[in-house]
Amino acid sequence: MGHGTYLPFGIYGAPLSMVPIVGMFIAPVWWGTLGSMFTGRRREAAAIMMALHTVAVGVILFFGTPMEHGDDRWEYFSKTERIMPVWLWSGIAVYIVGLLVAWVATIGSWRSKHE
Repeated sequence: MGHGTYLPFGIYGAPLSMVPIVGMFIAPVWWGTLGSMFTGRRREAAAIMMALHTVAVGVILFFGTPMEHGDDRWEYFSKTERIMPVWLWSGIAVYIVGLLVAWVATIGSWRSKHE
């Protein structure tokens, strides 16, 4: 699809998605590594990864990505939304649910360590 589809990829794989081209494929690696942090009892690393991810998402939403910066990201996003809204918004919904689950797991593991 090209322009307009990189913004979701940039969000899903943040902060590593800021590396051009690599960012389109890094999300499974990022989330898999995060999951291994929980199973490996590296709770501090998981908390740091979640904080980095959340801050990077804010930066990406504000400034864009190396592939779509400035106002281009929103122009292309709206074009993509018109062409395939179900795919776009279902992906965003799955991401938001996953992000909330990851934060709950991070906070829960942090609390259990410090109690």
